[in-house]
Amino acid sequence: MNFIIIGMNSVGKSKVGKLLSKKLNKIYFDEDDFFETQYGLIHEVKKTLSNEDYQSKFLKIRTFFTNIDDIVLSAGGTTGRLDIVKKYNGIIIHLNPSLEFILKKYKKKKKDFSSENLRRKLVWETEEVIKKEYFIQNELYQKNADITIDSSFLEKSEIVDLILKELKNRNLIKNY
Repeated sequence: MNFIIIGMNSVGKSKVGKLLSKKLNKIYFDEDDFFETQYGLIHEVKKTLSNEDYQSKFLKIRTFFTNIDDIVLSAGGTTGRLDIVKKYNGIIIHLNPSLEFILKKYKKKKKDFSSENLRRKLVWETEEVIKKEYFIQNELYQKNADITIDSSFLEKSEIVDLILKELKNRNLIKNY
């Protein structure tokens, strides 16, 4: 069984996915990392391609992972083609922090020029765009998720513990 982490850009899917994979003793993959090894930094690629071309490239990455089993996967921060994510033969876990958390993180990252931040750059330019995207994307994620975790202001290890507890409560895992 696969465990797929979905959520908006910069909610911590990668860090949570890595921690979860260790707890479950599964191999970890990240769609964004895979995309970037193939095409370059996401925020740079988005600048040079139409949305259709970008989504087409991401679709290739997303389709690739439908053939792999028994993994933890951090799905890219794009809502495109969530129908393919459903084909991953697994449990879809939505990290859903509050809008307040997203806006606070945006303000902090806007001033951060470290290499890590530039790599995982928030791609929105204004708070108004973030607010709009928050409601659009979260509605899509909610519809497709098996489990939703309010990850607002929690440490990544606390989020993983909540996920594991929920998986155990649903009898999807025995021990971790």
